[in-house]
Amino acid sequence: SICEKYDVPVVMDSAEAMGAKYQKTENRNHKSGTGEDVWIHAGKGARAAVFSFNGNKIVTTSGGGMLASDDKDLIDHARKLSQQAREDLPHYEHSELGYNYRMSNILAAIGRGQLRVLDERVERKREIFDYYKGRLGNLQGIEFMEQVGRRFGQFEIASGTEQEHDQAISPNIVGRGFAGGVVEINFLGGREQSGQWKLLAFKWRL
Repeated sequence: SICEKYDVPVVMDSAEAMGAKYQKTENRNHKSGTGEDVWIHAGKGARAAVFSFNGNKIVTTSGGGMLASDDKDLIDHARKLSQQAREDLPHYEHSELGYNYRMSNILAAIGRGQLRVLDERVERKREIFDYYKGRLGNLQGIEFMEQVGRRFGQFEIASGTEQEHDQAISPNIVGRGFAGGVVEINFLGGREQSGQWKLLAFKWRL
């Protein structure tokens, strides 16, 4: 890749991707075009991936997150920095700046326990997405994000866009939605925002 060519380390923002995967063909036979299809977890392949365990994520420890990498030296150094960069000595000594970014053992245990039911939660999220799409996907002006190619999304957020010509849809959905347990978030304030935020404004639906 271009990053490998120029020795640029890639850190992947996988904050909301816990449980998401993509399919990759390995050991491809260039003559026959066949190979072994394997599922790769989101974040795999980058120098490091960062996951969020905030309260609204599919796995939560109420806050904090996880740094993942195949680079053991990087993880060891990150762990050191998260413990005030203390050297492995019998006395307190610091050769670089670090902070107390450690997650408590109790919160870590809560997160590890949820990993056992991650597949079940992903399946439930996908069911919810299909439900929303089935009920709202036929409305003019509503467009849902589709799963593309050989990918398995965990649909932490059932997201869609509302076209500009039909702004009356949003209040109607919200008015009915809260009674039925549906929450709508207008990401970054919506299209009325000016400046650079306007380029990113779109609708997110939980």
